[in-house]
Amino acid sequence: AKTLTAEREGKLKEKAKRELLDFSNAEVNFQEFDGVDYKALKQEGDMVFMEMMQDSMGKRERTNTSYAERDFMRASGPTTSSDKALPKAKKLPDMKDFQLFDHKRIAELAELEYAREVKRVKAAQRAAEAGAAEPELQDLTPQEQADVRERERLEAEGFPFWSRHDYAKFLKACERHGRDKFQQIADEIGTKTVDEVKAYSAAFWERGPVMISDFDKASKKIEEGEKKILEKAKNAEALRQKVASCDNPWQTLSIKYGNNRGKLFTEEEDRFLMCMTNELGYGKWEELKREVRRHPEFRFDWLFKSRTPVELGRRVDHLIRLIQNENKEPRAKRAAAAAE
Repeated sequence: AKTLTAEREGKLKEKAKRELLDFSNAEVNFQEFDGVDYKALKQEGDMVFMEMMQDSMGKRERTNTSYAERDFMRASGPTTSSDKALPKAKKLPDMKDFQLFDHKRIAELAELEYAREVKRVKAAQRAAEAGAAEPELQDLTPQEQADVRERERLEAEGFPFWSRHDYAKFLKACERHGRDKFQQIADEIGTKTVDEVKAYSAAFWERGPVMISDFDKASKKIEEGEKKILEKAKNAEALRQKVASCDNPWQTLSIKYGNNRGKLFTEEEDRFLMCMTNELGYGKWEELKREVRRHPEFRFDWLFKSRTPVELGRRVDHLIRLIQNENKEPRAKRAAAAAE
């Protein structure tokens, strides 16, 4: 043991320039102790384990499995042989519900036509197999002719050139302008003429409840929009009558505020808003805002000029409600107030 220690100390002194923790010296087996080589034992145990696993798993056998898409489709396809001589079914166009096709009836009629064609081809095949002459093509029966005409009529009644984008614009335009404002609707869609809009609108309200899945939701939105349009027209008419009742509305128009006058607008400002709204048209709040900023009477009224179009519109609506309440008063009471 002393000789072995001295031998190893000599080898370490020869490599003094290297770090003591460097165990890359291949001449020294640091896994050997008391004559037992633990490194060899570990390798031998690993080999025994590998041989045992190989014996238990057996030899790998390769199968003739193909991962090609064509082979997969061939294997998963029908096992029965299909007759390639049979005609293919007619491919129906892609019919959306908003295009107002009677898809169910068209599919039924197309299936009947395909069944008749298959029957004719099979009869010809049987005749060829038997060596007989091919049977003559028979004319369609009156019922079959009626079915063909019905299918063609149903396909012609649809609107294949209306896209979903056009349909969405049609609904928005009906909600904004009303269902009978065909010119405004056509202008908002941009890709349809007035006649096309008329035809589609008539079919939409006639066949839509049956063919369009969300017809109830769409029609409800349009009805709500039309109610808003009627309310705007009612407000505009009340404002027109109020302005027309004064000889010089820009100077003499007055409103009975009661307890609802508020502190943000003066009587002169309210008078200007009502008269200018009557000239511009009800709902044109951007134009009303521009006129407020232009008018010389309010050039130093920074609070009034800083009002947004939405705030001006709310003020006009409030004034119109006051006018409508004033119109609800009994005529005798209004006459007595005028006499005073």
